[in-house]
Amino acid sequence: MGTHLVRLHFSPFKAQNFNLASAKFDVLANGFLLVRGFSAYNLVLKEFLLRIDGEVLEIMFSPLGNSGFAFVSAIEVFSAPKDFIIDDGARLINGNGIESYKNLTSQVLETVHRVNVGGLKFTPFNDSLWRTWIPDDGFLVFKPAAKKRATTLFLREF
Repeated sequence: MGTHLVRLHFSPFKAQNFNLASAKFDVLANGFLLVRGFSAYNLVLKEFLLRIDGEVLEIMFSPLGNSGFAFVSAIEVFSAPKDFIIDDGARLINGNGIESYKNLTSQVLETVHRVNVGGLKFTPFNDSLWRTWIPDDGFLVFKPAAKKRATTLFLREF
């Protein structure tokens, strides 16, 4: 029960009668659609945050069209701490004003980028969950407005 981090690894290869890169499929977890019409031609890692209300996590791979099969190379599931997602809502500021998003824990969230704000790049070798975090330099619109500050990072294991 609770929020979980689910990673799906896809590493397509050719076997005698199968070319895994030709598979096309959907992936669902506890009824939530994670991936639609997915095909992997190269090594791919997909990561999702989802809330599991029961005792079971069911991941279903559903082949589409003529491919007739689906595949996954590895599945990782990590339990997240209770305060991993603060569900007070998030705000998006854009040209149309401010949009609020609430009940984030009731949705499936896909990790697209991990940005280490004000810091250096982290790699799987120095992150406890084997993740990569990129610096925020490439995302800054007005770089002179950003200032570096020295901080102390405390890590705890769960």
